[in-house]
Amino acid sequence: MIPKFIAIILVLIPLILAGCVENGEVVPDDNETDGDSPPVDNNSKNNMTPPEDNDTDVNVTPDVNETANETPAKKPESVLIRLQSYASLPSEVEINKGDTVVWQNFQTDPKRPFTLVSEDRLWENTTIVYRQTFKYTFNETGTYNFSVRPFSQRMSGTITVK
Repeated sequence: MIPKFIAIILVLIPLILAGCVENGEVVPDDNETDGDSPPVDNNSKNNMTPPEDNDTDVNVTPDVNETANETPAKKPESVLIRLQSYASLPSEVEINKGDTVVWQNFQTDPKRPFTLVSEDRLWENTTIVYRQTFKYTFNETGTYNFSVRPFSQRMSGTITVK
């Protein structure tokens, strides 16, 4: 018994000491400010600033393939639809072409499977058990309807793809 206790202590002491010793490297805190400016929310899309252009070349020729009306491509996003309390929340979703919708079963009382049905036959009827998901990426614009069996009247929705 005592040899096991000593072995455990010998293993724990270096681990504890390793956590207490600094390696001298200073890591800046993302939320620190210099006191003159407000903190910046690095997770917010609204606080994005373009990089500064330090190029001093005045005679820059635009690329032949560039157009003035071109908008940058949006990164595909995911939208969660919760299947819970015998409802689909939200029941109406508006997304962009290329975005993914994720349905997840959160029904807890009682825990039961639901069958997700595409009224437009985009996917085969899919059974989703508690805490599981089903994902579908919408690559065509339009309006698509879905329902959830066995509660199709209360658990249904519309997805509009722009």
